[in-house]
Amino acid sequence: MPLYVSAYDTEAVYPWWESDASGFDYTPSRIREFLAGVRAVADVHLEQNVPATFFLVARMLELAGKELRAILDHSLFDIQCHSFTHPDLMALDDRGDADALRYELAASKKLIEDTFGTPVTGLTAPGGYTRGFAGHPRILGLLHCRRPVTDMCAAWGPVPRTPCRPRSTGPSGTRRTAFRICSRRPPTPGTTTS
Repeated sequence: MPLYVSAYDTEAVYPWWESDASGFDYTPSRIREFLAGVRAVADVHLEQNVPATFFLVARMLELAGKELRAILDHSLFDIQCHSFTHPDLMALDDRGDADALRYELAASKKLIEDTFGTPVTGLTAPGGYTRGFAGHPRILGLLHCRRPVTDMCAAWGPVPRTPCRPRSTGPSGTRRTAFRICSRRPPTPGTTTS
């Protein structure tokens, strides 16, 4: 029996419904709304005893790290990375902005690890990329991948022998690729992995 684990990109609240919206809104009321949303999702998983992965934008840890840790620091939850500020990583790479890429990938990883005390081995890219980071060796280098990744996942370590499947499907059936190390830990008794 396959094990399904829900995964959530945990970013911030932004007024996408307003035509002139230009980005995330970090006002106190929006941060409270963000935390309430994360808490509501986490509570459902806790009530049902169902695991989940939360991919965090590290900027939110700077703004509400104590609160996020109180909500998400539970053995059912896997905490991973969704960058530092949610930029278009490929655009940063295309501009040759190595410092910004290091900040978005390495600094976010460190802050999440320091906050939760567990290793970060996964990244889901803002915007999702159906071909992974193929053609972007600078990004792959920061993730320590040995070869370009397309439909396989990898982050902060070698490419796994067994490809992972993309974690979700987007609008019109487009695949959204999550870059993630396949767990090398033995499965929990009574579960299977695919």
